[in-house]
Amino acid sequence: MLDRFLRLVGQRRPLFFLSVPGVLVLLAGLTWGLRVVVVLQTKGVLSLGSAMICLLLSILGGQALVAGITLHGVRDWVDLVHVSPLASRDPQSADRSWPLVLLCAPGVVLLVTGIAWGMHIVSLLRRGLGLSVGSALLCILLSVLGSQGVLSGIILHAVRGLLLDPAGSQEQR
Repeated sequence: MLDRFLRLVGQRRPLFFLSVPGVLVLLAGLTWGLRVVVVLQTKGVLSLGSAMICLLLSILGGQALVAGITLHGVRDWVDLVHVSPLASRDPQSADRSWPLVLLCAPGVVLLVTGIAWGMHIVSLLRRGLGLSVGSALLCILLSVLGSQGVLSGIILHAVRGLLLDPAGSQEQR
């Protein structure tokens, strides 16, 4: 029973079962974060518990979104190799760079933004202005989601290359 469910989620419908809920959870996290910012601006109080929930929801939603995209891409490439093994090995038959464009490029932007935000936080601390917990949480969120996107893009790009050109990957060993 569990195996059937996991096959349905991971192999047959990853976008529906992972990416769609991931987007919803990510949006819930961002909405929760907006609430934290509004309370901070109006009352001058940072609700640390709400900020942590925002961070948790955003990270979980982002990871589910990327996992669904990753599983969907791998499933399509495996189907392509099994259905038409000769046509699928033609390097011109499909665009190999979409994982890099779709996942790595936004991931790099988020990661660089998170690192830059973290450097800004450190400079504020050095000037004795104190630690802004909200800014630190945003730095963590951007860095985690960015690194997840970069790593997933690289993994998908490598898997696609292995599936579409297994002879070339064995020659390089």
